[in-house]
Amino acid sequence: MPSESETLGFVVLESMASAVPTVCANAGGVPNLVVDGKTGFLFAPGDADDFAEKVGRIIGDAGLRQQMGEAAREETLRWDWRAATSVLRNVQYAQAEKNFAQRQEWWRKLKSSLGLQDASLGAGPSLNISTA
Repeated sequence: MPSESETLGFVVLESMASAVPTVCANAGGVPNLVVDGKTGFLFAPGDADDFAEKVGRIIGDAGLRQQMGEAAREETLRWDWRAATSVLRNVQYAQAEKNFAQRQEWWRKLKSSLGLQDASLGAGPSLNISTA
């Protein structure tokens, strides 16, 4: 799963439940599911070489693929709907709120350093600034 923004990764859980090891970006909620080197691999976000190397390891080693697949299947037994949504609600939403607060603080500092009033730059990241 090359996505770097999965909140929980139900597709990852589906793969693991089918005893298929995954190669996922070490980002979002996926690291809560994949035990790197045991149930699958996590690669550095944006690092295509790391991603390709880990996919190659799984493809090239049937024993590793089977061992990881079995461990992945066992891991999914811990993730019923209640557990999965609990992580989404309690962990991922809390992180999203923290990220939002950090972005708001960044915008406040940017506006202050530019000597602009609050309304001058809008609410934040969706702003388009014209230089004309």
